Amino acid sequence: MKFTKKLTLLLTTVLLFNCSPKKEHVLQLNGTVLNTDIKSILLIKPNQDMRFDSIIEIPVESGKFHYESKLQYPEAVNLYLGEFKKNRGGRFMPLFLENEKIVLTIYSEEEFDKNIVNGGKLNGEYREYKKSLDLKFNKRLQPLQDSISTLGNNHKIISDKMNTFYTELKKVKSQGKKVDIEKQINDLEKEKQLLISKWKILDDKIAIIYSEQKIFQQEYMKNRQTMVSYYFLLNDLISYMPIKRIFHTETIDVNLAKNTFKILAKAYPKHPYNELVSNLIHTIENIKVGKMYV
Repeated sequence: MKFTKKLTLLLTTVLLFNCSPKKEHVLQLNGTVLNTDIKSILLIKPNQDMRFDSIIEIPVESGKFHYESKLQYPEAVNLYLGEFKKNRGGRFMPLFLENEKIVLTIYSEEEFDKNIVNGGKLNGEYREYKKSLDLKFNKRLQPLQDSISTLGNNHKIISDKMNTFYTELKKVKSQGKKVDIEKQINDLEKEKQLLISKWKILDDKIAIIYSEQKIFQQEYMKNRQTMVSYYFLLNDLISYMPIKRIFHTETIDVNLAKNTFKILAKAYPKHPYNELVSNLIHTIENIKVGKMYV
């Protein structure tokens, strides 16, 4: 009898446990902000324009922030500091959202490379991709970028000196002094042309490495049909939109983009990105510079 009662109690407990509502999986974004007194964090989706669209803005209080949402599909966003709204520019960090717990450590824009993202399979995947990319290209790329930066500083010095000489030239009345200043300006012009020549050589070398990085990314997208690959495809298409070609010279293989899209659309058959990418590809194929653009 006692055994029967214990068995009944055990079965009832198991039944109640199995019938209890399971905790719903949701996106839980928790973060800490260091070395900056910003008031909010912005999450901007690839197809959003902050001037016209309603974007996610998360308040930061005492260096902490929290955001929670139930996502129908995983998605990619670019994380900016709240100052971006006022400055109309700034650095961003790719972030992949899914119904998981994600913990962020965010630094000031000057130290954005120190940002830490823990949680989410897709964020881990992007982290591994970035690590592979850096290992393969950074040793070649960083010295060239440093040299470009040095040339930029020298160009500023030359420009400041030129402005000083032009100001002096307006003031002096002695012909001998004018000739002397004009000679110094001519010497600076030669230095400037030399800087531009060196800049062009470095820029061409950097362009070659960027082309290799693009091939590396294309191989990654070909072999991995995940939201990280979809993020890369979206960025490629958006950056090549006709209205942006006025300012940039990127090229895109539309047929390759279409093939990649077919593969990713199969991996995410009902994702809203499918319609977005389809529209972007249609626009790139049909809108030409000088024609009407909506």
